[in-house]
Amino acid sequence: EIFATDKHRTARLFVDIVNWSSCSMASGITAVLGAGGGTGLQCVQRLCELNQGVRAVVRDPWKYEGVFGSGVEVVKGDMSDPSSVLQAMEGCNAAIFAASGRGDYWKSAQNVDNEGVLNVATAAKQLGMSRVVM
Repeated sequence: EIFATDKHRTARLFVDIVNWSSCSMASGITAVLGAGGGTGLQCVQRLCELNQGVRAVVRDPWKYEGVFGSGVEVVKGDMSDPSSVLQAMEGCNAAIFAASGRGDYWKSAQNVDNEGVLNVATAAKQLGMSRVVM
């Protein structure tokens, strides 16, 4: 079931497997990196259902005005830029990496799927995050 193709079930598994609602820092903010994609959007929605603070990290925040609903902070984040990732994650106690490379925009999936994962893991460690889903 972890490898479910249904985005709704996959996102619920991301959030529920780590038992987000019982986290000792449940009042904190979770950064969802790649929140503009299908899985990321479902993660944001599930966290909202659990009354968790959410920061949606997307490439172009203006495209997502009103998409996530009230209470969700939308910020810009470039997965291939370590300082952009760190800035987007500052003030959060947890993160979910749901970003993926697409087409020519990223020049290659390498920028997101490899460097992006490394940048998020490095930022999470630097920020002392207690929960990270990659």
